[in-house]
Amino acid sequence: MRLWTVQTIDVYNQVMSAGGYRVNPNHPDSYESQFEMFKEAYAWLHGKAAERGLADNGRGMIWAWYCFNGESRRKPDVRTLRKESTAGKELCCMTLEVPDDKVLLMDSDQWQCRLSGFACVTAEQEAMDGDVYLRWLDGLYAMPEADRRQYDASTWDLVFDTSRGGRTEAVFFGLERSMIKEVQFFTGAGWGEEE
Repeated sequence: MRLWTVQTIDVYNQVMSAGGYRVNPNHPDSYESQFEMFKEAYAWLHGKAAERGLADNGRGMIWAWYCFNGESRRKPDVRTLRKESTAGKELCCMTLEVPDDKVLLMDSDQWQCRLSGFACVTAEQEAMDGDVYLRWLDGLYAMPEADRRQYDASTWDLVFDTSRGGRTEAVFFGLERSMIKEVQFFTGAGWGEEE
């Protein structure tokens, strides 16, 4: 499966010198260490990956793009990546080839809902008229908190429904030098910066 991952130059150098990269969950750049409030969501995702037969083996989760802005099988536009990255940060976009059975695909918008602990939205709910959707949402938040949290959790597997297009993220365990097919280096510009 063709994927694209954005990593720091340090990660790229480690892959090239050591043949692979093992995520350090305590490193300040790791997803798991950046925000304490998201630890439960990442643990849930690790569990879902294990249910689907993806073994961590202590290598840690690597994030990548499968479909960027509705364009699958195309490299993400590095100009967009620059703008979405911290200003001045030295990065690279690696084109990878990863075995299909080692990858878990996720709808990026739904993952943001799960990450925040909110309900994921079905295609039918997403298609509702604005007023109907707002009434549904009001009903959801009028539920007792325990019931609402139970409902939210019951929707989280929608994270793995990638049929709606848009942005599709991929996760897999362990980045190996043999996976890398191309690399493009760039410097983050941050939001609001011009090319």
